[in-house]
Parts: sequence; C-alpha cells; structure tokens
Amino acid sequence: MAAASFTNAQVFVAGPMRNIMQSGDLSAKISLDTLKKENLFALGAVENLKGEILVIDGEIHVSAVNRGRIENYSPSSQAAAMLVYSYVGKWDSLLLDMSIQSYAQLELLMDSLLNKHGYDGSKAVPFKITGTPHVSYHVIDWQTGIPHIPDNHKQFAVSGKMEGEQLILVGFYSEKHKGIFTHHSTYMHIHALNTQTRVVGHIDEILVKGKVMIFIPSTR
Repeated sequence: MAAASFTNAQVFVAGPMRNIMQSGDLSAKISLDTLKKENLFALGAVENLKGEILVIDGEIHVSAVNRGRIENYSPSSQAAAMLVYSYVGKWDSLLLDMSIQSYAQLELLMDSLLNKHGYDGSKAVPFKITGTPHVSYHVIDWQTGIPHIPDNHKQFAVSGKMEGEQLILVGFYSEKHKGIFTHHSTYMHIHALNTQTRVVGHIDEILVKGKVMIFIPSTR
C-alpha cells in the first residue's frame, strides 16, 4: 500500500520537549496569537510549565494551578514552552465498541488504525477521540527557581481523574519524534478536555469500556 498523504495535517513543533526535559528551558517558544485559528488542533505546556494547553478547532483551552486548585481558562492567546500543532480540515471517523486497559494498548490501536490508512511511520499524525473513557491526568505547575530535570518533571504537578464524563482527546502520534513532542517511552502525546468541567489535562493513563469515536486526518 502506498504511503498515506496527510498533507492536510502537517505537524509543526515549537519548543522540542528535549529542551525542557534535558536542558531545563521553560521559556516561551511560541504565542498562540501568531497562529491562524481555523482548523487548528494543538497541545502543549504553558511557558515556565505553568499549565496545560489544548486547542480544538481554533478554540484555546488552558488549565493551570492556583493555590493547589485547577483553574480553567479560554484565553484569546497563550505563550507556550512547547507546542505541537496541526491544521486538519477534514477527518475520517470510526466508531468503536471496545475495551482498552492501558495507554500502551491505545498506542497499539492507533498504530494499527493508522497503518490501515497507509501510514508508513515516517511522519507525525494528529488524531482525536471522543467519548467517556476513564483517564488519569496531570496539570503541570512548576515552581519558579527550582531546576528542572527529567526525574522531577511531575514534582509539582496536580493529578486527577476524569471518569464517566464526556471527553475530547487530541493527540499526536509519531515513531520518529521521541524527545521532540513525545516522551522517550511512547509514540503518543495526548491531552484531554472534560466538556463539563472544562479541565484540560495531560493524559497519563486511560481505560476504555464501550463506545468511542476515533478521528484521523482524511487522506481523500
């Protein structure tokens, strides 16, 4: 099968993750007001690691921690220490009724679905999931003045769970971008929006029992 053309969903990165994890560079690398918003899907970390960013079709959602509590915003712009983004004008969707017991199983599923669409592993691809999966997440809240190293990345994160509520997950998959927009142990980076509470979180673990809708960029 010929390699799929995801030209309507080219992936861009501002602020490679290795700059944060290895060099402790938490400074702003891009401001969202510099990007065209139509068909924009993105995720990342707020500058100085003071929150999580998720952009769904141009709408910016941010969660940050204030005195130990997660607060949610919909700003017109946001500076990011790291941002991975794409413009997707058309999605192909697939309704699945299934059981997924872990993040690793979801990664295998995404690999299989993308391969069926002709994905050859050479490019990054955005995807979207809607439904009511159970997820564990964190919102980063780095303490100013503390040196950042990989071993203490979650030291100041606030963790939580989203269970039985309607979620929108936006993720990026790549076999070639470890240290760029994924951690060294995975091919995916996913953020979720709870459509009721408006909380945005970086997904650490996921459990699916039942129906979810999975979207990947259309190649037609």
